[in-house]
Amino acid sequence: MSSQSVYWLLFDLSQYPHAFASSVELGPLYNLSSYALFDKAIWTATSGQVNKFRKEVLGLKPTSLHKMSTLKTPFIYNFSPALVPKPLDWHDNIFISG
Repeated sequence: MSSQSVYWLLFDLSQYPHAFASSVELGPLYNLSSYALFDKAIWTATSGQVNKFRKEVLGLKPTSLHKMSTLKTPFIYNFSPALVPKPLDWHDNIFISG
């Protein structure tokens, strides 16, 4: 499972930019791309620690943001689907627990 940035995806990503992005209205393309930009920034900041843990504790080879996306790493969000149903634009590798 992965724990990348938690997006409170209760909406179409093109409607709003990432929470840490500019609040200036720059349109749907910017809004959508801001999520990829911040995923990349967060991965860049944490990849050394993640890969050190994978190697030293789990005995695994290093990974990358590209490999995780390519392999469709499962994601799990810890809230009940009774409270918030799974958004229709989420892929099959994203799950909600409750």
